[in-house]
Amino acid sequence: MKIALIIDDEQKRSLGDCLSSAVVFSVYDSAIKSFYDVEPPDLLDDGKKAYELSLFFKDRKIDVVVGKDFGPKAKAALEENNIQWFTAEDEMNNDKLVNIILKKINHE
Repeated sequence: MKIALIIDDEQKRSLGDCLSSAVVFSVYDSAIKSFYDVEPPDLLDDGKKAYELSLFFKDRKIDVVVGKDFGPKAKAALEENNIQWFTAEDEMNNDKLVNIILKKINHE
């Protein structure tokens, strides 16, 4: 399982609001039990960013995306590509956040 966290500040590693606010995605890979960073692709501002990003995640076999807020287009695009999304507050560290998400998914 791969979980991508939207990061809007690379130094603070703070959780971002929406897909387009990402300066980087911090991806947790449960197979190797560690994080690695993936830079978002350069996208045209044509109203299809959410869909293009959902394909970006799908191509990288990312199962879950986590941010503070998702708009209706982002939710629909992620769901269309079978990618779960979760919202969270940025007060908790990324390790704790991933553990909570994994527990939610495993208990569904």
